[in-house]
Amino acid sequence: MIPTSFPGYQVVEKIARGGFSEVYKVTPVGVEAVFALKALNDRGMRDPSGRAALSNEFQVISRLSHDLIVRPRELNADAARPFMVMDFFEHVPFRRLIGEPTARLADNLMVCAEVARALVYVHEQGYIHKDVKPDNVLVGADSIRLVDFAFAERPRRWFSRAPRLEGTPEYLAPEVLLKKRPDRAADVYSFGVMLFEAAAGRLPFLGTTPEETARAQLADPLPFIRHYRREAPPALQTLVESLCRKKPRDRPCDLREARAQIMKCRRDIPT
Repeated sequence: MIPTSFPGYQVVEKIARGGFSEVYKVTPVGVEAVFALKALNDRGMRDPSGRAALSNEFQVISRLSHDLIVRPRELNADAARPFMVMDFFEHVPFRRLIGEPTARLADNLMVCAEVARALVYVHEQGYIHKDVKPDNVLVGADSIRLVDFAFAERPRRWFSRAPRLEGTPEYLAPEVLLKKRPDRAADVYSFGVMLFEAAAGRLPFLGTTPEETARAQLADPLPFIRHYRREAPPALQTLVESLCRKKPRDRPCDLREARAQIMKCRRDIPT
């Protein structure tokens, strides 16, 4: 059942659902304004990491200031159902746009170019996102937002224990699947998977089980984008292959040049 209110806010509608949380369009009581409110769902309430993830996301985005990242407003960790409030952004999930039969390659590449710009900034601030995927990209009329920083962190040189497997399996870099220390190269890989999906309309590595998918990510070569999208420029294949190299040291060190190449590929799409 959708809650009708949170302390200080009235719910207008539910707008998104995740593994540990749900997002609502809300209005503050007595104020004519609209915000987005992210609250833990039942699973997030039961899992001890749910509260920590919500608090971590609020702390991370509070330290970031960029036009492609939502601005946080409030964290209420003591509510019966903990929540945080952010600026509201009218949008369509990138996941939905990729799945549309009429999706234009040039439009999808423009979205990816903007995600690259957001990630360059995130990495410059010393953070890695750790869950780059189309579900965490919101597409508005003339802009986008990169969201869901629940797993984001500053890379650590040493771990006292093996790192937890956090993120979405189909987008995880090989080194993350092997539970090695992630850094910005893991975000670069995840971005490459999303770029392939945005161009081809399907994931590059997808087995019938999570184990099969992981094995493909670890060992299989990247499929050809043009098998699924004939108008994709050859340079796009070369770019995605560089982003999705199996060894992190073989990937580009950041996404500035990748963004420039994406924009060039847009211009090279046959009309």
